[in-house]
Amino acid sequence: MKKTKSALFAIILLAVTFTGCMYNTENSNYIVDNIDNYNFIPKGEGTSFGLVNDDRSRTVEERNFSINSKEQLTVNLLVANGTKITKDFIILPIVDYNKALKNFPIKLTSNQTTVLPINLGKLASGNHDIIFLIIKDPNNIDLSEDYRKSTDLSHVLAIKINVIVDSKDKPKLTTTPFKTNDNNVLDGIFLSKGEELKRWLIEESSSSIVDYTVQVGNTKKEEYTYAIISLMNWKIAPLSNGEKAIFGKVKPNTRNIYTETAKTSNENVNNFTSILIPYPYEKVDRINQMGVEPSIRVAIVNNN
Repeated sequence: MKKTKSALFAIILLAVTFTGCMYNTENSNYIVDNIDNYNFIPKGEGTSFGLVNDDRSRTVEERNFSINSKEQLTVNLLVANGTKITKDFIILPIVDYNKALKNFPIKLTSNQTTVLPINLGKLASGNHDIIFLIIKDPNNIDLSEDYRKSTDLSHVLAIKINVIVDSKDKPKLTTTPFKTNDNNVLDGIFLSKGEELKRWLIEESSSSIVDYTVQVGNTKKEEYTYAIISLMNWKIAPLSNGEKAIFGKVKPNTRNIYTETAKTSNENVNNFTSILIPYPYEKVDRINQMGVEPSIRVAIVNNN
């Protein structure tokens, strides 16, 4: 089951003039503007995203940052809606796979863009990974199988950065126990209800606790390390052992299999997804490294 990655847009560094409107959230001011004022944003290309500098005149391609313990890092996240319809998004920053910062709901009409300055706050000395998740259409609770299948690889976009504060020391990671399958055809992440590669799309449940299986496959020639976080209604879903993330390493032509549980909320329809983040706490190589990959968006229907 080879997965095809969606291509990210390339941004050309051009100086432009800006005339955007300023909005305010509890934590941050953000700009809403017209895509036409930004020559580096592709037109009619769906959802575009990236980091930009403070005056929004160019993109920031760097993904590795070093600061001292007295400094705080602020990044400017740009999201653009190049479609012909209004789109809703949630911007969810996650620090070190275990802490979600305040999320930012954003609504963009056709041809609109936003620039959201996000302050990461005080980070302890050491090596930190920050994942900015851009969740598209977060409130969609469509229960059709066609919709659920259509979310594969496409419903969550992501930018990963690595931040060194004084020291490059990495945190000690505990590998989560797993089973393996050496007859592997999976490349990436997969949610199921058992060890077979049968998609888990929709489940009706009379219990607030649901069982699931998350699988990570590797069809490449080299092993790689990874982290997995899961989200229930766009909040981090703790694992059965109380931890927030799975950490592991998958060998070539092998599939790692984890059996887990998640707790639903009181919503009638709960959206559940898992996110694969390759190479935790490694320097980000945008050209050669695998990108952050979401699973399908599963619907869990409460029958309580």
